[in-house]
Amino acid sequence: MGNNNETQTNTAFIATLLVLAVMLILIVPMNYLMQIYGFSNEQSEEIEAFNVAIGVNFASIAIATTILSTLGAIAEAAIAVASGMEEIIEQGAAKTVQELRTSGRNIGLQIMGMTFNTLFFGMFGGNLALFVLISKLDASFGYYANSKIFASETMLVIYAAISVVLVIWVTIEITVFKTNKMNIAKKP
Repeated sequence: MGNNNETQTNTAFIATLLVLAVMLILIVPMNYLMQIYGFSNEQSEEIEAFNVAIGVNFASIAIATTILSTLGAIAEAAIAVASGMEEIIEQGAAKTVQELRTSGRNIGLQIMGMTFNTLFFGMFGGNLALFVLISKLDASFGYYANSKIFASETMLVIYAAISVVLVIWVTIEITVFKTNKMNIAKKP
């Protein structure tokens, strides 16, 4: 709920909840199947002084972290698309439903480009220390690709990318639906 316009905020909120529900169906089983929770071998030095047998379900923590990370991407994209489409509606730039959808897709493509750049550079920025470690160890790319850190970060990026594409489409359709509903109510 980070916008002054209630229509935009409600549209983005509904779209976010719908996409988050869909993503939960994907995230929960995939995280269990991939077993990318807990600490990796590369992190062993950092945690060796601690007792990790504390009764914490690391699988649940990984799922919660994945959901929160994905939620950030979903909410940002949803409010950006809803705001852009609301501006188009207010300016009267789209005369038909198809023009409104096309405008929404254009906005969505721009949002996707920015979001994918952010995800990509965030992943590589977050893994820079691992890149350096593996290059100094003369490890193969296969070693890196099979590391738990890389796999979990890659899955975060994939989940966020899927969710951004979905939330853009859902936000467009909710906005079009609400606009049609308002136009039908205005007709005598």
